[in-house]
Amino acid sequence: MKARKTTWTLHTPCPACQQGSTLLLVACPGCAHLAAQCAEEGATFADVRVLVATAADTKCRGCGLYPVSGFALATDVQILAAGLTPADYS
Repeated sequence: MKARKTTWTLHTPCPACQQGSTLLLVACPGCAHLAAQCAEEGATFADVRVLVATAADTKCRGCGLYPVSGFALATDVQILAAGLTPADYS
């Protein structure tokens, strides 16, 4: 049996595609700052609290070291540590 990593999404509809549950929560590998990526259109959002589309090569808003395109899927621990609650994501 092959295990796969849990994918967490914001409940907020994506500003790019207007669909719900398409905003994947991703975290910076350096500082765990949360960003979002649209699973439907590929749009990137450098900050989950301000959903403004940014270029994929935009650097992390937390540490400034890594591009958003290099962020990994966020864990529930990282999401909760960033201040989001289960009401914000699933």
